[in-house]
Amino acid sequence: MGPMELRPYGADSQVITVTKQVRLGSLEFKTACGPLMLRGLRVWVDETVAPVELTLGLPVMQKLGYNEQTLLENARRQQAVSDFGDQPITTPGVAMHRTLRMGELSEGIDDDEGMACATPELGNAPDDDGPVRIVLEAKVAEAATAGMPAAAVEQLRDLLR
Repeated sequence: MGPMELRPYGADSQVITVTKQVRLGSLEFKTACGPLMLRGLRVWVDETVAPVELTLGLPVMQKLGYNEQTLLENARRQQAVSDFGDQPITTPGVAMHRTLRMGELSEGIDDDEGMACATPELGNAPDDDGPVRIVLEAKVAEAATAGMPAAAVEQLRDLLR
């Protein structure tokens, strides 16, 4: 596949021309809840810029649980009015999904390099969490009956989905 043009959102956004796609063996994000590991992530590379910004596309963000409506609802719960009057006109790289800077890319990237001792992908694991899920759902129901606030019960149910 040849060069492809990506057109980011925003009035001042410029077209990004990507020339190749690479598969990252693993990518770890540090979060307040602990590390988040992404395995086998395919990303497009813009070779015109040495310090590359990694932009996660909407399908990846949705698979990770990102939901625009939930994001807006959470913002509303924190405050009804948010004033962005003092924000600079352009804010490149500030978007939530632009969280990682990579160093210069090596020309010798090999998709299979190091795969002989790679950790197997979790997607191939058998789905045997049924009995555990039943117990956890029962515990959530008990907590609701015991008077746990509805919002907290809903958070627990969301974790089990």
